[in-house]
Amino acid sequence: MGSRHPGAASKGDFVSTVTQELPGIRVSDALPRAVRAAPGGPAISSAPMLIRERALHSGLLRWSTQLRETIGETLRESRDVYRFAYEFSRVGNNTALIAVHDGAGRVAAGLVKRQLRWINRLIRRSGVVAITDFTVSPWINHARLDTFTGEWESALRRLEAVEECRRRNLLRLGHGVPGLNLDAPDREGYKRYLRDLYVSEGLKALLVNARWQEALDFAASLGEDDPDWIRCTVDEAVAVAACRLGDYERAGQACVDGIRRVRGWEGAALRVRRAEVLACAGETGRARTAITGFLPAFCSASIEPDNLQRVLAALYPMLRAAQLCEELGMDDESAAVAERTYAVASRAGDEVFAIESARVLARVAPDSEPWMERVERLETGTMYKRFRRGPRDEERGETLDRLYEEAAAAFDML
Repeated sequence: MGSRHPGAASKGDFVSTVTQELPGIRVSDALPRAVRAAPGGPAISSAPMLIRERALHSGLLRWSTQLRETIGETLRESRDVYRFAYEFSRVGNNTALIAVHDGAGRVAAGLVKRQLRWINRLIRRSGVVAITDFTVSPWINHARLDTFTGEWESALRRLEAVEECRRRNLLRLGHGVPGLNLDAPDREGYKRYLRDLYVSEGLKALLVNARWQEALDFAASLGEDDPDWIRCTVDEAVAVAACRLGDYERAGQACVDGIRRVRGWEGAALRVRRAEVLACAGETGRARTAITGFLPAFCSASIEPDNLQRVLAALYPMLRAAQLCEELGMDDESAAVAERTYAVASRAGDEVFAIESARVLARVAPDSEPWMERVERLETGTMYKRFRRGPRDEERGETLDRLYEEAAAAFDML
């Protein structure tokens, strides 16, 4: 994933929403699934839709092949230490995410630890302090893994270390390495990035682990000085936590506050949140009215497949809107927005959103049988663990296994 910040994880950052069990680790995937307040009752998604470090969910085999090629090219051709660190950090971030999607939780955890040891070793050996930027991604990914194993307090401690670096203007996330000075005008954007990580990942750690009151307390501790693009993340988290605690008035006001701060698909996500809150509060009529107010834009807005960040910003609220319409008995509306979601995901090559939207259509479309057949084809061919039917295909799985081995060997060798 292209990033505005050199220390940000490229395409393969860990993102959260749907909780699944992996061997040795509980990991959240990347889609806003519904969390029901009561069996058969209204639903609220407990994980964020406002995710700035979004990743396209490509087919895992092609993704793995591309990364293996990157490993070989970087070892053969890279001479600049900073570029070398960037490329191998990108490989590590992507490979760990593939392992998560593949169901190899222990592999992901091992890669994250290897990557952090490797980058700190490279700093000491090369003396190039600028590559300290690349300690942030594995550090944050370690916190995310803590989050998904239920170790939310450990995750918060790791995130607090990042926030302390920002406050002190000195980036140091390891032992025996020099710190990187952040006290320069051209580092202000990077420090805002670190602040965003602290806020968004801290709230995520609490929401994923159903620590609703702690999420509200964390949000209250942040103050009001952050820019709107960070504050809207707080608004969304407050809406979710307050709704889960039954404080629908506070949850609704948080949605309104967020809608006032941002536009575009971020504003759209908060409008979906407001409809969720209304539904959970038992105001299904108002929830349906809210949905019918924004669905035409969802179905007609221009979304070019080559504008990756716009595609991903749109897919999260569009899919959640389709699911919410289904939960409210609005099958025609659900089918319309799910079909748009499927079209956007397919053109962009996002396998996960394509499967999720096709599943909705298999349930609500007037002619559902073709969609049922399509879901079967997609789930039979996918390597994503939570979708694939039957056991892991050994032959195709070998491609992924070789990537894990080559990435681990590279981190240990270099």
